[in-house]
Amino acid sequence: MEEAEQTLKKGGKFRLEMPEAKTMTIAGNVTGDPVMTYSPRQALQPAQLVNFRDLVPTVRSATGLYTFFKENTGETNNIAIQTEGAAKGSNDYNLTETKMVNSYIAGFSRFSKQMMRSLPFLSQTLPRLLQRDFFKAENASFFGTVSAAATGVTTMTETVDLKQLVQLIANQKAANFNPSFILVSPAQQARILIDTINSGYYVGSGSVQVGTGGDITIWGVPVVSATWVTDNKALVIDADYIERIEVEGIAIEFAYEDSDNFQKNLVTARIECYEAINLMLPNSAIYASLN
Repeated sequence: MEEAEQTLKKGGKFRLEMPEAKTMTIAGNVTGDPVMTYSPRQALQPAQLVNFRDLVPTVRSATGLYTFFKENTGETNNIAIQTEGAAKGSNDYNLTETKMVNSYIAGFSRFSKQMMRSLPFLSQTLPRLLQRDFFKAENASFFGTVSAAATGVTTMTETVDLKQLVQLIANQKAANFNPSFILVSPAQQARILIDTINSGYYVGSGSVQVGTGGDITIWGVPVVSATWVTDNKALVIDADYIERIEVEGIAIEFAYEDSDNFQKNLVTARIECYEAINLMLPNSAIYASLN
């Protein structure tokens, strides 16, 4: 201190040499975690891009039993040119009452109140997860029901996928149905696109339209790819003869009063829809294997 006072009196400055300071690091100087920033987004598994219900009309039913009348097949048409003085032909039409019993497609998830408080995003994210998986189950159910019921003509002579689809469209038109769309798997649609490349197709060639995004229209009928369609299969649909019957719309509900939730501080989230898919005329749909 004396040296410092004398130096300051003489020159007004004093230089104090300090030992070298150590560099601080998180690993070396911080106990615990540093301050974190949480993303407002969650990395969730993707939902299916196409849902069956978006492709067909929906009708409402006040009850779980839905009835419609279906015309019988194989009836003789006796309408013809009348021979002078002869009796006109008589046509008889027979209708059959057909009943559809709706069912619930449903599921639930149970979680603790502590988890709900600790993960504030859960109340918004869980409904998204439930809805994603609900549509997966619904798509699989509808596709399985319609493909099993379809009785349209599957006869084909071509061996190239693209040409086979043209023949399936022709089969449905020959039966006086108007195909609204064709369902295939993404892998199948890729093969069809490759067919267009290998064969040198261009817009309008063979009534095949390929959009800039890879969308395909054949003979005016759009080809729709969905992951819930079985590969190497094609389902041709006339939307005038298929409907989704809805008694209760899709709903998500949260409840504390479920089993022993109240005792254990648990919450139950439920998703359900009271519905059915109705292929009104089985021969209006074609389910065929492709090459």
